Amino acid sequence: MPPTKPKATGRSSTETSKGQKPSKPHSRSHKRKQDAPSNTAPPPTPPPTDTDAMTPGSPRKRVKIEALESPTGSQERKSPAVDQVFGIHKGLLCKVSSIFQEVLTEGKSTNDLLVEPDSEQMALHLPEEDVAVFTRFNRWLYSSELTLEDETVKDLSWADLICIYLFATKMKVTRLQNKCIDVTIAKQLAGNVLPNADIMNRLWRPDTNAAPLRQLFLQLYARKGDLAKLMALPGNFHAGFMKGLVTELYAMKEGAMEEVKFWKVRKSYYVNDESNPLVVE
Repeated sequence: MPPTKPKATGRSSTETSKGQKPSKPHSRSHKRKQDAPSNTAPPPTPPPTDTDAMTPGSPRKRVKIEALESPTGSQERKSPAVDQVFGIHKGLLCKVSSIFQEVLTEGKSTNDLLVEPDSEQMALHLPEEDVAVFTRFNRWLYSSELTLEDETVKDLSWADLICIYLFATKMKVTRLQNKCIDVTIAKQLAGNVLPNADIMNRLWRPDTNAAPLRQLFLQLYARKGDLAKLMALPGNFHAGFMKGLVTELYAMKEGAMEEVKFWKVRKSYYVNDESNPLVVE
């Protein structure tokens, strides 16, 4: 079989297709056989950033789930068609989300979950979800934790945490929403920092239903935030956020609300439904 023409990689190459004259090497040390494979590894793919995690149509937003009847556990492997394939218990997905249950039971696609036709087993594509966010969802399914191994809540970025909450809201994974509330409070306590305007504004997008997390952040900003330092940072907060913050500050001034112990009252920010009752430790 004649050798195929290599793809352009931004580097010079002495390999050519049959019938073409190879370029002259610069020195004897660069000489190699025409068909010898290159040992030069491609440059590593940079890790996703907070901006990548929220950009619609990002190349990393290609997640596929194989809803297996009885896998041995959480599985992750590469696929030519998508960036990441997750093998997850079908029953587990159905238990935590009514959206997954409906799609997996009826086999009908929705705007957010595309059923792969003619697959040997049920497979779903999530074209708008980021691999990094779904990796943490997969982690939570099997361990009840959002942090990866050797991580603490301080290592989990605010952008990823908000993305996870929005994903949980869209897929109606109420227990994951409540877990995000816990991690939000724990992260603020651990680092005494809060998101900047660009990250916080994602919660105030028109298509976002995140009232409990919005309320929690408004109270955290009013009671724990350094507002002078925060307002000096680049970016403008959403008008809805500013209105809510003024309301919280006015309530504090009037003495309508005492000092809040957020961890003790975290259940007041939880989401509840009949299929996923609240579990408060």
